[in-house]
Amino acid sequence: MDPQLGSAAVPKVTGIALAVLLVVVAAACSDESDDDGGSASSSTAAIEDVTLDASLSAHPTSAISAVLDVSAEPAAPVTVTVEGPGGTFEVPVAQDATRVPIVGMRAEADYTVTVSAGDAVESLEWTTGSLPAEMPAVALESASPDAVQEGVTVFSAFGWDPVPEGQPAPDAGWIIATDEEGEVIWYVRLRHQLLDVDTTPRGTFLVTAGDTVIQEIDLFGTVLREWGTRVATEYAVNDLQGRPLSGPDTVPIAIDSAHHEVTELPNGNIITLSTEVLELDDATAQRLCPDNPEGSIVGDIVVELSPDGDVVHEWKLSDIYDPASHPGSEMCIQGQLLAPPNWFYPASSPTRDWSHANAVELVEETNMLIVSARHFDGIFGIRYEDDDEGPAGELLWSFGARGEMALDGEPPYHQHAMELQADGTSILLYDNGNFRPGSVSAQGSEPNYSRAVLYDVDVEANEATQVWEHRDTWADGRPIYTPFLGDVDRLGNGNVLVTHGGGSTAQGAFQANIVEVLPGAAADGSENEVVWSLLVGSGDPSPVPGVPTGWSVYRAERLASLYFGS
Repeated sequence: MDPQLGSAAVPKVTGIALAVLLVVVAAACSDESDDDGGSASSSTAAIEDVTLDASLSAHPTSAISAVLDVSAEPAAPVTVTVEGPGGTFEVPVAQDATRVPIVGMRAEADYTVTVSAGDAVESLEWTTGSLPAEMPAVALESASPDAVQEGVTVFSAFGWDPVPEGQPAPDAGWIIATDEEGEVIWYVRLRHQLLDVDTTPRGTFLVTAGDTVIQEIDLFGTVLREWGTRVATEYAVNDLQGRPLSGPDTVPIAIDSAHHEVTELPNGNIITLSTEVLELDDATAQRLCPDNPEGSIVGDIVVELSPDGDVVHEWKLSDIYDPASHPGSEMCIQGQLLAPPNWFYPASSPTRDWSHANAVELVEETNMLIVSARHFDGIFGIRYEDDDEGPAGELLWSFGARGEMALDGEPPYHQHAMELQADGTSILLYDNGNFRPGSVSAQGSEPNYSRAVLYDVDVEANEATQVWEHRDTWADGRPIYTPFLGDVDRLGNGNVLVTHGGGSTAQGAFQANIVEVLPGAAADGSENEVVWSLLVGSGDPSPVPGVPTGWSVYRAERLASLYFGS
């Protein structure tokens, strides 16, 4: 048996795992075993008028999870309780469900899964497998349990280790969930690198994969639906490793790409970000970038899609800003050939990444979209739909280093992941700090640093005020600086979850740090106390000088449970 696969716990004298049944009232029982990747156990117990049949088997994608097959005759509500290391939790079961994912267990541990329907009860034993060797190291660095928001932390991770010559590229997309003690309790591995991971009311995840497809994934790790952009279905078709970007069941969508952001709206539609190629005239290209005047640039588009993949709305940033007068900070920087959007826009020379939008949020109450454009070093609000005040897509306000709004405080630079707060005026975001004036990245002498920062935005007065910030340091005392990636989220207890997603060790290996922070004065009088800190990636230096290695995290979320949609 594969040591990574979970199995039913058995007496030590047996070689194949069997479930141990607990029957409350005397009943007939029988055992079955299955040595195909995690042993299964099943039995039937009849108590009064309910006959319950329940068995556990290996999970299709996660060695630390299991699958429960269950039925009751006559039909009766089924309840499931899992008990073992990490505590006891309930597994919700839909009324007509016969196959249920059992997720939330730790690796290499023994659990009891109690299933009941009416007066019938089954007690099944299960031993989880080990974590995949290819998974990033995940370690809880510190925690103050009384101050931490309860729940499960879910994040996407991707590695930087080079593929050995002659070897096929491994599946690059990981979604990982940990409990409050930093123990991995669920994972799924998918083919393409993942960025955003969002939840749906159905208890599934939406992801942007490879900047080219949107996928809906369930707790079995099954891709339920996939929408493919033109890059996936027409332009590139294959990724840089030669693997197909889409499959026979992929629903084509009439947009070039789908990157950074994916959110299911209350009406069931999906909002994401796409791109378009724009052409500058020769005179403008020469004026903006005299040393390397290239005419092809990439602009972003906010897109709303129906569940069937139809484009419902589009808001082009090129309709809001003119690249000739609002060039952004990287108009003249030649992008990396292997990075989006260059790799999927074949051209005689690399395109320029003009706006680089990386987040969008719909505020229905005020008919507004808030958009983060990294290369504009700021965020802005636009009208979502036509109303009595004006047309959809009209610029309502903007603030940041290049924004129109007066700002009391330090502006963000190359930011990520803004979030409107419950008061409707404050905005929390992750300020990466690239090219911050005076810093090393801006040819200055001050150390680079990244931060979580909260602004109060007064649209009527056209001014913003910095209210709060959080900076941190690595264990060796260096300021945490993440030149790319990053996330911030307000938690239910008022704390802030901060994802330093693109950090690196002093030796240059990529490593991420997810922290929960008290936003304000702590009991001891200090500020911004870290009450929970999780490291992703070992931080070991690359064995090959100059070759990147390690792990990065795009965003992280704190969920009440992995069964969030039930």
